[in-house]
Amino acid sequence: MRVLLTVVAAVLYAVGWLAGKVWLVLTWVAAAVRVGFQDASRPKERRAEPEPVQVPAYPAPPARAA
Repeated sequence: MRVLLTVVAAVLYAVGWLAGKVWLVLTWVAAAVRVGFQDASRPKERRAEPEPVQVPAYPAPPARAA
């Protein structure tokens, strides 16, 4: 009888432990999804367009003699 009660207690303990871990994982995922959604729905700052690079004008190559 004592062994049977120990087995039942162990099973109930394992079920409770597993439920606690599942709850922890689900709440962590829910918080991460909420933070990600809030970050994605926030208007983004528009960055200024970069200034175009000024390329120095090189002189034309010398004409080839014909």
